[in-house]
This record gives sequence, structure tokens and C-alpha cells, in this order.
Amino acid sequence: MRLLFHYYHEKDVEQISEQDILNYVLFIKTVHGVGRDKCRAVAQSCSFFYKHVIKLPFVLPSKLYPRKQFLLPSVMTHEEIKQLFTGSTEARQRAVISLLYGCGLRLGEVQRLKLSDIDRSGKRILIRQGKGNKDRYVLLPAYVLNELEHYYRAYRPKVFLFESKQLLGKPVHLRSVQTIVNSAMTSAGFDSGKFTSHSLRHSFATHMLDIGSDIHSIKTCWVMLKLRQR
Repeated sequence: MRLLFHYYHEKDVEQISEQDILNYVLFIKTVHGVGRDKCRAVAQSCSFFYKHVIKLPFVLPSKLYPRKQFLLPSVMTHEEIKQLFTGSTEARQRAVISLLYGCGLRLGEVQRLKLSDIDRSGKRILIRQGKGNKDRYVLLPAYVLNELEHYYRAYRPKVFLFESKQLLGKPVHLRSVQTIVNSAMTSAGFDSGKFTSHSLRHSFATHMLDIGSDIHSIKTCWVMLKLRQR
């Protein structure tokens, strides 16, 4: 549990969610190469702690520690990433996959992104967490900014980066963002379901390790700066 709390050092113990624990188990499996049995033990420890010690109203689902298999997002190779960007010619597709892979964002974070959250001069993006005031900045690589500017010229969004066509001033539905990712994968020639938005995020971490970044550096890119209480 100590390692889990250290991983989410920016959150209070009571604020760590079920999805956070799932992401942590996936992280130790993907980055540290932790085996299935150890992952099950970690997940079961988390389940016991939050059910009987903290006594929060959720219990970890069995999908976190299956007895027969442990499914993880497939990590894309550098060549497959290149194939994805080469095959995705539509501006909105390229903007979405750039944020997922180039910034390591989650699908919901991409969906909720506002134009005002993008700091072009500072080369960073503000990710708003809402509950608990746990906002953070992530780095904005130059090539991602270039894709976002190209997308903006084509679509001219007003408030949210990806806006709903039916609801004025509202973000596009989360399923629509997932559809954009699926369409990009199909356009690039990948079989349906082979790669997902999670694949892009985990590929981001894996490729940073490949080029020599340590775990702390990857965490720094995912959580560059926790904002102080204003």
C-alpha cells in the first residue's frame, strides 16, 4: 500500500479511486514487468484496505485480479505509431491521437479539454481534475501543438477543443472520442480492437523508457506540476 500511496502522492488516501488503482496495477505490470500473481496480490491488498480499513463504498471488481489471465493494453511499436500517424490524415483524428500518445492523456481528459487549458507559449496543457482541486500540467510537445493548431483552423471550436455538434458549448460525448480513435486505427490499417486509447497512453510511457527516461521522469511528464490551492 505504501507504494500505491507514493505513486499517487498528489492525492489524499480517501481520494484514490477504483480507476486509480486499476491504472496503478496496469502501470506496475507494464513498466515494471510485475507478474500476474503479484498483480493479483496487490489488487487484493487494495481491495481489503479500502473495504475494511478506509471503508469506502466501492469494492474492486474481479477484473483487477483474474485467476487465469491479466489483460493489458497492447503497446504499439515505434513503427506502428508512425503507421498510425501516416494513415490518419483527418485533422480531428490526428489531434486526438497526438494528445493521447504525445501527452499521455486519458480519453476523458482529451474529451474535457478546453481551449483555455492550452498554454501555447508555456508549451503545457492544464488538466482539470475538478474534485479535490487536483489540477495538473502536462508537457505539450511542439509536434502536438502543431497538430492542434491545424485542427483548430479546420474546425474553429469555441470553448471545448472537441465540441458537440448537437449541444452548443458542450464537449463531444466520450464515446465519440473513442470512435475517433477507432476510426484512426482503421484508417491506418490496424485490425478492429487491436489497439485502443489505452494502448496509446501506455505506449507513451514505454517509449519514454526506451529512450532512457526513468520512472520519475515519466511521472513528471504525466504530472508535471500540481497546482496549489488558490
